[in-house]
Order: sequence, then structure tokens, then C-alpha cells
Amino acid sequence: MVVDASKIFVTAPTNLEFEAVEKVVQKYGCKGIVTGVGPVKTSHILTRHVEVERPDIVLLCGVGGLYSNRKDFGPRVFVAETEILADFGRCSKDFISPLEIGGQNIDQSFELSESWQFFTVEELAGAGFTTARMATVSCVSANRERALYISELYNVQVENMEGASAALVCSHYGISLFEFRAISNIAGDIDHSKWKIKSALASLCREVDRFLGLLYT
Repeated sequence: MVVDASKIFVTAPTNLEFEAVEKVVQKYGCKGIVTGVGPVKTSHILTRHVEVERPDIVLLCGVGGLYSNRKDFGPRVFVAETEILADFGRCSKDFISPLEIGGQNIDQSFELSESWQFFTVEELAGAGFTTARMATVSCVSANRERALYISELYNVQVENMEGASAALVCSHYGISLFEFRAISNIAGDIDHSKWKIKSALASLCREVDRFLGLLYT
């Protein structure tokens, strides 16, 4: 398949994450921006640029936390199949429950794979990519108990702070969103000395390059 590079828009939450894929962006002639950290900045900045650029595909590239007790998680990259606003609703230290307001449907879960152009989940798997259900949070998990609760409540594997927000924007404009998250840490572990940011970013660059290469072959 051959895709118009001007119709692919690459985003990342931080300068560090964008710099990891910047050479790939330039290699394929795509456009890209840093949206900022968190759901509010992501939705605001992404909407502004989508209104102007009108892309067909948005790639969201970043790192994330793995909901797991594995110590050997390594630099693995996942593509979001589903995104959930995990801490949206009523929250206490012990529970999270969705809002119910006059029977109004409040979007909380987004099936990214349903809007994908060019690929199905099975086709991505056949190309060597691993998909996952992901949770978007405004406050990252600061202990294992909180991470385990979110993981079990929503049946999610990866934690981030932007994916569901980008999914909401892309859904509104009819854009395919491919979200790549390289695992840099175990969700709930705030000891940064254990995080593997450098290797995660290297893996992120490699997988985004590989994905874009498929769009141009």
C-alpha cells in the first residue's frame, strides 16, 4: 500500500518521546507535534492541529507503564486496541465508578481498532505487532495496589495519560488512531531508577519505523 505522507500526523506527549521518533517522521515525510502531557492538553492541541491538517491517520507515540508484577518486562511495544478513561467518574481511595447523569451516555471506552484503515487486529499481529487494552489516567498509579485495581477493573494491560483523549478527538473527526506505547516501567512503581526510558524509546522508534514502512510498501 502507498499512503500520502501529508495525511499522516505523528504526535507524542513530550519532547523526549517526540525526539525518539523524529528521524522516522522526517524519513517518511510526515508531520508531527508534541501535544503535552495528560488528557486535557492532548485533546486541546490535537484538535487545533487536526482542524488545520485534516489527517487520515494519527500516530500517538509514547511510553507507558505495564500492569504487571514482572521484573523482566524489557523494552516491549504495544499498539492500543482499546482505550478507557480509567479514573473518570467517582473516585475514592478504594473504588472507581462511572458517572450516571440522567441516563446520558458518557463516552469512557474507545475501540480504536474499529476505525483503523489498512489493518485489522489480526493483520497487525501477523506483522509482528502486539495489541493491548489500555487505560488512560489523569493521575498515574503511585502504588501497586492502585495499579492492580485499575488493571482488574477494566481488564487493561498498559497505563498512560493521553490515549483515550486522542481517541475521542480522532473518533469525532473520523481519523484512524494508532497508539504505540513502549513499556518503560511497571505501573505503580515510582522508583525511577528502575525505569527503562532509554531502551523503551529506542524500541518505540524501531516499531514506529516498521509500522510506517508497512504503509509505504
